[in-house]
Amino acid sequence: ERDLFIGRLDGTVAGSVQLLKPPPNFEAGIFSASIDTHFVVPWARGHGLAKMLLEAAEQGAREAGLSVMRLDVRETQTRAIALYEGCDYQRWGTLKKYHMVDGELIAGYFYVKDLV
Repeated sequence: ERDLFIGRLDGTVAGSVQLLKPPPNFEAGIFSASIDTHFVVPWARGHGLAKMLLEAAEQGAREAGLSVMRLDVRETQTRAIALYEGCDYQRWGTLKKYHMVDGELIAGYFYVKDLV
């Protein structure tokens, strides 16, 4: 199940984030959610929208009874990394071959946060 959170700036859609909840048959991970497709358009950056979207997804996870949030990010997304680390996400791993960008393999970082 996915919940979509939309962020607006001056009435215009400017960002979104998806909260992925575990399927009911995933007993081992029934306590955790993950963030997917967290994005703010370039013209709307610097207004706190990314943080508001992240906090809304976290609150949605808490309201669903979930206690852990997971996410991953490319190493080149330094502003996103700063946001996540500033919101108490802990990096727990690195995958050297995470994404291909402009013909180059880019590493990715994996994060987790305890929501309770």
